[in-house]
Amino acid sequence: PDYDLPSAVPGSFAIAPAPKMVDALTRDYANTAAMIFGTPPSFDDILESARQIEQDINTHS
Repeated sequence: PDYDLPSAVPGSFAIAPAPKMVDALTRDYANTAAMIFGTPPSFDDILESARQIEQDINTHS
């Protein structure tokens, strides 16, 4: 498959899901959280981590 690697430049990396996907991902996480050993993190915490990682790699690359 064509991954268009030349377009992978700092400032263009997307880790956090698109806003239109959040509702579906929230439902999916609620249905699968029981498979996580121990107390699963909240989905909001997961989204915030993804946003922070995305910001870090796009500003410090």
